[in-house]
Amino acid sequence: MIKKIFPFLAISLILSSCSEEFKPHVLPLNTYHIYCDSLAFDAIHEHFKENIYVDAAIEHKQLKRKSKLRIRGDSSREYPKKSLKVKITEGMRLFETKKFNFNAEYKDPSFSHCYMSSLVFKEIGYPCFSSSYAKLFVNNAFHGLFLEIENMDKDFLIRNGLNPKGDLFKATKDGACLYSVDEVDSKWERKTNKKSSLQPLTKLIEQINSVADEEFFVFINENFNYTKLIDYLAVNIFIANGSTNYHNYYLYRDAENHGKWLLLPWDLDKTLSYYNWKPFAYHSTSSDWENDNPLIERCYLNETIYQDVKQRLLSFKAVLGAPFYEPILHAVQNNLQAAVLEDDSDKVDSEKKWNNAIAKERQFLDYRVEAVSYTHLRAHETEADLV
Repeated sequence: MIKKIFPFLAISLILSSCSEEFKPHVLPLNTYHIYCDSLAFDAIHEHFKENIYVDAAIEHKQLKRKSKLRIRGDSSREYPKKSLKVKITEGMRLFETKKFNFNAEYKDPSFSHCYMSSLVFKEIGYPCFSSSYAKLFVNNAFHGLFLEIENMDKDFLIRNGLNPKGDLFKATKDGACLYSVDEVDSKWERKTNKKSSLQPLTKLIEQINSVADEEFFVFINENFNYTKLIDYLAVNIFIANGSTNYHNYYLYRDAENHGKWLLLPWDLDKTLSYYNWKPFAYHSTSSDWENDNPLIERCYLNETIYQDVKQRLLSFKAVLGAPFYEPILHAVQNNLQAAVLEDDSDKVDSEKKWNNAIAKERQFLDYRVEAVSYTHLRAHETEADLV
C-alpha cells in the first residue's frame, strides 16, 4: 500500500468576484417550523449520543405533518450545534419528502463545502444526493441555519435512474475501509433489501483483497462501473475529500440486472479548504488511525486507472472553472449572510468572518485543476515513492 504522503501544492491565489458574464445561481433556501415538547427537545440534546426520537410536527409552506425527530450524525454529535433527522409518521409526505436530514455544518464556517461538492458531482453527471439550505424554527424560535440533505434510500435510487430493488450498503462507521470481512457486521448497514444478508458486500471485500495485481484492472472492469469509478476518484481529488474511503460513502449494485458496483458519495462537509491545515493527499485513503482502503489504493497503484483519473481531472478545467463555482459562492455569500449572522450557534459572529470564510473557498477553487494535476505528475514520477 502507499505509505508516503505527498501534500498538494500550496498556491498563492488572487480573490475573484462574481462577474455579469456568469449565469446567476438560484440558491435554494427553505423555511421549516418544528413543534415539539421543549423539555423533550432539550433532553435529546443532553443525550445526543443516543438515537432518541421525540414526537414532533414539521411545517413548510403552510403544510404540517406529524413526525418524529432525533439528533443525527456520527462524530458531529459532539459539536455544540447538533444536526437533526425528522421522519414523517403520518401517511402523506411533505412536498414529496418523507425523511429530512438537517446538517448543522458546524465545522464549515462558509456553509459551502457540502453544497458545492454535491453540485460538483452533479455537474459532471454523477449520482449524488441533493442539498439545499434551511432556516429552522423550533416552537417559533429561530433555531439556526442548516443544510438539508436528501436521504439515501429507494427514492434517491429512483430519482437517479437506479433500480430501487438493487443492493445499497452504507459505510456507516469509521473503519469501513473494505479492508477485512470482519468489519462488515459492525461498520456497514444495508439500506435496501434489509431482510437479505450482507454476503454480496463480504464477497466483494474478499475479492478486492485477494485478486492478483496483474488481474486487478480486469477485475475492476468486470465488477465496477469503470467510467463512474474514474469520475468518483477524480471528483474526490478535485474537492479534496479527505473524509471518505474509510466511512461516508455508499456501495450500490443492481444484482438482478447483472449490474456493476457503484460508489456513491455522502457527508461532504470536510471538503474544499477543510484540510488546508493538513494538505489532502490524493492517495490518503483512511484516517491516521484506520486501515487503508485497498480498493482505492490499488486503483492508484494501477498505472492505467491512474492515468485515466488524471485525464478526467484535466477535463474538469472546461466544466468546473470560475463560470461554474463563482455564481454559487456569490449566491451563498449574499443570500445566506443574514441567516448566518442571526444563527448564534454557528462559528461566524461577524460579517468580516463570513466574508473571510467565503474568500477562503474561492482561493481553494481558483486554479484547482492545475494545482492537483501538477501535484499528481510530481507525486507519480518516482515509482519508488509508491511502495
